Amino acid sequence: MLGRLLTIALIPTLVVASLAADLPPGATLLDGDLVWQTWGESHSFHSEEGRLPAYETNCVVSPDGGMVAYVSKGKLWACKTVGGPSSRLCDLPNTITEFWARPENVALARNREHLREFVRHGGARGLRQGLTTVLSLRWNAEGDDLTFTLLSRSEEPNRWTHRVMEASLAGGASEITTIPGGDNDSRAQFFYHFDVTRDRRFVIASAYGRPLIWNVTQNKPQATCFDFITPSRTSERHLAIEIDSRQLVLTDGQFRIIQRFDVYLDHRRCGLIWSDNERFAICRSYVEHPSNDWEGFRVDLKTGETRQLDGGYVSDRFQFTGRRGEFVRIAILPAPQGGYWDGGSGMVIELIPDRDGGIQRVTRFVRRFRPGENDDYQTYPLTLSNDTGTSFAMALPRVGNARTGYHYHLIDQQGHAEPFQPVIDDEYYTPYFPLAFADRGKSIVARDQARLFVIPIERVDGSESVNE
Repeated sequence: MLGRLLTIALIPTLVVASLAADLPPGATLLDGDLVWQTWGESHSFHSEEGRLPAYETNCVVSPDGGMVAYVSKGKLWACKTVGGPSSRLCDLPNTITEFWARPENVALARNREHLREFVRHGGARGLRQGLTTVLSLRWNAEGDDLTFTLLSRSEEPNRWTHRVMEASLAGGASEITTIPGGDNDSRAQFFYHFDVTRDRRFVIASAYGRPLIWNVTQNKPQATCFDFITPSRTSERHLAIEIDSRQLVLTDGQFRIIQRFDVYLDHRRCGLIWSDNERFAICRSYVEHPSNDWEGFRVDLKTGETRQLDGGYVSDRFQFTGRRGEFVRIAILPAPQGGYWDGGSGMVIELIPDRDGGIQRVTRFVRRFRPGENDDYQTYPLTLSNDTGTSFAMALPRVGNARTGYHYHLIDQQGHAEPFQPVIDDEYYTPYFPLAFADRGKSIVARDQARLFVIPIERVDGSESVNE
C-alpha cells in the first residue's frame, strides 16, 4: 500500500481563528490567523533558473524538516512542524501582509473572488509600487538562522532597493547589506533571487539568471567573470559558467576558480542545477529570444559522463532525488489555442534515471478549456515534490460536469493519485493550497485563506491513476 492523505474538512473562504476546532483528526493547526502575501494565486513558472519563484518561498521548511518559517501580518514567524505556537522573529513594517492585515483590508485578503477582482483591475501593481515585498526567505544549512530580502522603492525616482536581512530563531533581525536596483529601463530593474554566503561576506543577487556579486564588506559590486552562478547547499563552493570561455567551472568561497570541467555552454542565457552531493549538474542553454526553448544535458562532474536531455521550456523545474544522478523534471506542456502557458493547459512530471535508463512519466495532463471559461480562469498554482521525488502535490483538472477548475491530488512515483479530501468544487482550486513537504516527507504544510496547518501522510492506496 502506498500513502493516504488524511481527510481534511472543508474550510470556508472567510474564516477566523475560532474555527481551528474544525481541523480534522490528525491535522495540526500552526497559525489560526494567517494573512498571506499574495497578488492573487501565484503560479509555479516565473523563474528561468529552474528554482521556485522568490515569492513562493515565503513559507519555507528547515533542512531537517522540523521547523517552518513564514511571513504573515507584517511579521516573520517560525514554529515546529509538529505544532505551534508560532514565535514572532521580527516585524516587517509596510510590507504586503502588513497592509492586508489592517482591519479595513483583512476581509478582502481572505476572500479569493474579491481578491482576484482586485488583482484583475490593477490593484496588485499599485501595491508593489507603494509597499515592501519580502523575497527569498531561506534557512541556513544548520537550520538556526534565516535570510530574506526586502524589495521597495528607493528615494531616487524610478529605482528600487534591496535590503538583505538576517533573522535568528532567538528573535530579532539585522541588515546584512543594501543593494541598489536598476532603473525602469533596465532588465535588472530589481533582483528576485538572493544567496548569502555562509561567512556573510558576499551576496549573489540574480535576475533572469544573470548574477551580481555584492561585496558586503566593501559595500559595492565585485567584478565577476561569470554568466551564471549557483551555490552549493552543503559547502562554500559555487558552480559557474565563465563568460569568455563558456566553460563550466568550480569556485571556492571567494569566487576563485579551483577546477575546470570539459563542459561548455554556447548561449549567454543559461542555467545550472547542482546536486546536493556536488557530483551531478544539469546544464541548460536557452535558445535566443523570442523562443522559450532550451537544450541541455546532465553531467557527472567526477567522470565527465553526460546524458543529452530533451529540451522543454525555460520555466521547467528540476530536482535531484539523492539517488546518484536521478532527477525529477516538472514542466508545462504546449498550450492549445486559447490555453495558458502557466501549466493550467497541461503539465508533466518525469523521472529521469541515473545513467541511460528510460524516462519514466510519473503523471501528465492536457486540458482544453470550455467556451467562455477563460473569464473564470485563475493562474495555475504550485506543484510540489518531496526531497526524494517519491511524492508530489499537484492540482489536476476536474472532470465530468463539475465546476471548472482544479483539485489538488497527492501523487506517488508510479502515478497513482489520491485527491485531497474533501472532493469539492465550490472554489476554482480546492480544498486548500499545499506549501511544502515537511518532516522528511511525512507531512505537508498547507494553508487556506486564514490558517496555516500541517497534514500527516499515512498511506496512499493508489485508487486513481492520472497517467495517460
